[in-house]
Order: sequence, then C-alpha cells, then structure tokens
Amino acid sequence: KQWYQRRVRGPCSRFLKITMKITLQKVHRARVYTDDGHDQSIKEGLMVKVGINTNDTKEDIQKAVDKILGIKIWPNESGKKWTAGVKEKGYEVLLISNFTLC
Repeated sequence: KQWYQRRVRGPCSRFLKITMKITLQKVHRARVYTDDGHDQSIKEGLMVKVGINTNDTKEDIQKAVDKILGIKIWPNESGKKWTAGVKEKGYEVLLISNFTLC
C-alpha cells in the first residue's frame, strides 16, 4: 500500500491512505441510465456507489463485497430490526461505479 502525506494549514500534518469509498442506500426500487443504453434497475435492495482507487487490491475489493453482502440493515421474519441482510432477504444490489467518491 502506498501512503501519502498531505500538509494541512496550521501546526499539524496528516498521513492519508487513499482508498476506495462506498455509499449504501436502501431502496424499494432503483434505476441507473447510461449514455450507451445499458440501463439497469432493481426492485427492493441496495444501491451501492463505489469509487475504486488505483491502490486498491483484489483483496480490498473482495472484503468490501463481503461487507456489502453481509451488512444487516433489514428486520428479520419476526420483525427484529437490524438482523437480516441482502442475501437473507433475497434482495438485489445495484452497483454504480462513481469515481468522484475517491
């Protein structure tokens, strides 16, 4: 991994690791339109915007995928909150490449 130093105005400096960023949004339905006509849509699930940096490895990406698929943000069958994920509920994931996040 490469580390970068950024000077902050004032007496302090910080070391920043530039890496991927991910935003998740629960949706009842979502759709993305592309210029080349490859529009995609999902019903209930997660809309995920991902910005992958050149420093990110395949292992970093796999770890992020595992976290996205394993996050528990829905209620289970008995109504207990924060106990079910995308796979348990059978929901869909819409992944959107978003380079402006990095």
